[in-house]
Amino acid sequence: MKISGSKAPALAAIAFAAALSTAACGGDGAPRAGGSGDSGEVPASFQPGHESSLMHARQVAGLGSVITDHEGYTLYRFDKDTAKPAKSNCVDACAAQWPPVLANGNFQVEGIDPALVNTILRADGEQQVTVGGWPLYRFAKDARPGESNGHGKGGTWHAATPDGKKAAAPANGGNASGN
Repeated sequence: MKISGSKAPALAAIAFAAALSTAACGGDGAPRAGGSGDSGEVPASFQPGHESSLMHARQVAGLGSVITDHEGYTLYRFDKDTAKPAKSNCVDACAAQWPPVLANGNFQVEGIDPALVNTILRADGEQQVTVGGWPLYRFAKDARPGESNGHGKGGTWHAATPDGKKAAAPANGGNASGN
């Protein structure tokens, strides 16, 4: 599904795609337009940073329900970002360690309220996905799906819940992967 047009068609298209699978915004907060016609499949040609354009709400050990990308990698939010207005403050070296989740036009959600999903324009010109206003990231040191080594890093990084909030602290007091 493409992110372009008015919010109503975009939300209808996202909801339709989510229903079929069972289970978008500029820096000024204005909705971006939506379209349809996508096959619903994730293209094999996604570039790094774009592969998370399909997001799911999944259970991750010790954290409960969090947002993951299509491969099952945990997605994070950063306390130094802002949700109102939505703004990313993770750039340069930070973005190398915490690659932003970028929207590339093909976008689906499962188990996440489509009304909470949007995008912002990053300083580098890329469109970054937000949930509940919070920009989303992957952690470069999560080596396998289901890991959440970034949760709690520096006291500012947290696995994101399907409503954009911070995931609970891991039950073991460490990170949710047990490392």
